[in-house]
Amino acid sequence: MTIPPTLPAAEPGAQPPAKKGFGTGCKVALGCFSVVLLIVLVVAVIFVNALSWVTNGRETASAPYTSPTLTDSQQSELGKIRADHKKAYATQADWDVVFTPELFNTFVASEIKKKKADGSFKKGEAEGVDIRFDGQDIVIRTTYEDQEKGGYYNVELRGDPHFENGKFLGRVDSIKLADKEAPWLARKFVDMAIDAARKGELKTEKGPHANENPFEGIKLLRREGDKIHIIILGGKVPQPEDE
Repeated sequence: MTIPPTLPAAEPGAQPPAKKGFGTGCKVALGCFSVVLLIVLVVAVIFVNALSWVTNGRETASAPYTSPTLTDSQQSELGKIRADHKKAYATQADWDVVFTPELFNTFVASEIKKKKADGSFKKGEAEGVDIRFDGQDIVIRTTYEDQEKGGYYNVELRGDPHFENGKFLGRVDSIKLADKEAPWLARKFVDMAIDAARKGELKTEKGPHANENPFEGIKLLRREGDKIHIIILGGKVPQPEDE
């Protein structure tokens, strides 16, 4: 299955040994996690844009996203994360990171705010991302602007999405637009995209990574206890924003 050209690009990679790290750039957070987990949702929106679920799911405003206040120890951890990301990028090493939802949500909110302030925010990037754990489920919210008609798609996913070696191995139990569950036909398109991702057959259509699996560089992305673990293969670890 080929991803339509309007789909936001993920940031994959390829190569060397493993090191600990996290990113300083919005490209890291959105490219390596949010877009990765939510790409099937965006595919669904694009593939079924004639359905009333999508039409009625387009809202005039983005959902609100707030970031929790970090403790001193969490702020210190975030500082180490940023330093380790620079090291992984410079040495072409695998990028290996474990983080809590609180750290992720705070990091993404601050990076989106910074990019909008300095004018580097690009159309097609997520307007906001939020993850939380609910029992055994992962609940992910994100917002994308409709670049053609205006308005916003506020999407919510529930399940246990995870990746290993570029393939989707998790489950997606629920998908909502504007707080409304996907109807049967829309869900069929979602399942088609998920099946293609399981086989590693999703391909980007245009851009610098045309005809490539956007998840090829993702060695691991999964929940482990109360944290999320990500390993991106070295060589294409996203560049830090201040590089």
